[in-house]
Amino acid sequence: MLSDSMKQEMDIAALTDLYTYLDDFTIGTEGNTLGQRMKSIASTHPKVLKTDEYKAIMSALDQHDEWKNIEIIDQSSNSTNRWTDDPIQAVCFKNGNDYYVAYRGTGNGRWMDNGEGTTAASTYMQEEATVYFDKLIYNHKLENIHEKGGRLIVTGHSKGANEAQYVTMTSKYRDLIDNCYSYDGQGFSKKADDKFKDINGKEQYEQQKDKIYSICGKDDPVNVIGKKQMASKNHTYYVNYADMGIISVHDLTAMVCHEKNGEYTGLSWGIENDGHGELGEIGKFAKCLNENLQELDEDDLNSSAKVTMFIIDIIMHIKSNSTYENLTDQHITFRDLIRFGANGIPVVIKTLVATPEGRKILFEIAKEGIKVA
Repeated sequence: MLSDSMKQEMDIAALTDLYTYLDDFTIGTEGNTLGQRMKSIASTHPKVLKTDEYKAIMSALDQHDEWKNIEIIDQSSNSTNRWTDDPIQAVCFKNGNDYYVAYRGTGNGRWMDNGEGTTAASTYMQEEATVYFDKLIYNHKLENIHEKGGRLIVTGHSKGANEAQYVTMTSKYRDLIDNCYSYDGQGFSKKADDKFKDINGKEQYEQQKDKIYSICGKDDPVNVIGKKQMASKNHTYYVNYADMGIISVHDLTAMVCHEKNGEYTGLSWGIENDGHGELGEIGKFAKCLNENLQELDEDDLNSSAKVTMFIIDIIMHIKSNSTYENLTDQHITFRDLIRFGANGIPVVIKTLVATPEGRKILFEIAKEGIKVA
């Protein structure tokens, strides 16, 4: 059963993760506290008022006045410790004596880094997330955080959650981390898991894993990706989410806001009776598809992941009205397309038509189609 203090810690972690998605809206803003920064963001960038993340954060601050005093002590774009051109890739918050390091989800131009993570021991973004964290601890002199009565939390959503888990397993300061809260976070390859075991040794490997909590929407298709999920079953929660359209299945706002108007409710409404919940129909299909894709040889899996992430990246650029720019060192080759067509697509089709999970999805699609017709 989750204690009240842990529930609050989870909610604050999710709040800090929501802030990372304000991204461009944080440019040119002022203020050292979350309350001050949100006020500055609203006056400097009026368009932010329409975003779900802004509405959710403001609703949370209205209900929890003390959260307005949470300090922002480091933001990757304003730090000498910077590894991307994004306005935000990581942010460090201070709440009393506790520190929260939050990592942003995938930015445009970096989806192929996710694909690389399905087979590689590490990716550029994962490694740089650890570099950022280690420098942060050193620069802000947090080596003695526990002696001062504080806690150190690492968190993130989606790709950011994957990075938070990676940091928990690889940072030279990993023993200082109290908990890692992964929201809809992607899993890891076997090579990555072997790397974690080599770095930590058997005993510390289990100790670090035990710090990781996975909180995911019941139909989230991302957290099931990968050969190895770091959070144990006892630390994995599949929660309800608000119906805000198809994007809800992988949307942190939908997990913390019960209503479409952005009213904040926190994660506790979605965790039924402190239970771990279970995957929904989309989540079950995504898990089944991932397991089948993991049976491909490494080259075919790598090509299928790269092509899939490339397509998603293109779609995200179209959606954001921006010119496509690949900001990773991963590139699609003709061989990748051939491998994906010859081996990846057949697995997708087979999973759809030859598994109970796939047929259930097809039935739901057909049912919705009949309604529309």
